[in-house]
Amino acid sequence: MTYPGGKGRLWQQIAALMPPHETYIETHLGGGAVLRNKLPARHSIGIDVDPSVVAEAHTWGLRNTEFFERDAIEFLSSYRFSGTEMLYCDPPYPLPSRGGRKYYRCEPQETHHEELILRLRELPCPVIVSGYPGTQYHEQLSDWHLRKVKNSTQAGAKEECLWLNYEPAPLRHDYQCIGSDFRERERIRRRSKRWVRKLERLTELERHVVVDAILASDKLLDTIKREFEKPGRRL
Repeated sequence: MTYPGGKGRLWQQIAALMPPHETYIETHLGGGAVLRNKLPARHSIGIDVDPSVVAEAHTWGLRNTEFFERDAIEFLSSYRFSGTEMLYCDPPYPLPSRGGRKYYRCEPQETHHEELILRLRELPCPVIVSGYPGTQYHEQLSDWHLRKVKNSTQAGAKEECLWLNYEPAPLRHDYQCIGSDFRERERIRRRSKRWVRKLERLTELERHVVVDAILASDKLLDTIKREFEKPGRRL
């Protein structure tokens, strides 16, 4: 489905940056490309002020997902965060960044962006914000980690920014999205399948030898422990 500023071509690059989490929150749902396609969390929440967006979202048939027709700032101010959430914020592009053209059914006031930034900076959980360079997000989130990505739009290829309030670590929520593009994701996927096939071809005794070698490696064992002790990581 298409939506102004939709992330149908970027959702994998966004999801690939997300650490393990119990609850996933998307504050400006729109077409919901990230929410609909990422590896589900145990609980997901989609928020949009546009009633038609929320009505459409209810038809997606997503399990363990709630949708709210609310202003994002109001929701974030009332929600009780535990720190095990992952929040993705894709606010409407500020008017100056789209030449003053209005193409959202529910256009936010310009003050919305300023208030939203202040609220996002206070959150006690990992946050990703997407937008264009040269906006107030670029200025006021300059101390966050920045990733630049290319998006294909009706106006052609455009550079977009992803601002993260955390430094991405090796532990991720969805490893199937790892890779900067389709070619790299396929390379990683094929390599993983080769290793799985190699393990499957081993005898049971040989597999025990491999597991024992991993357990004997303090470095590998620490990595495995961190992987599965992280909130939201599924065995």
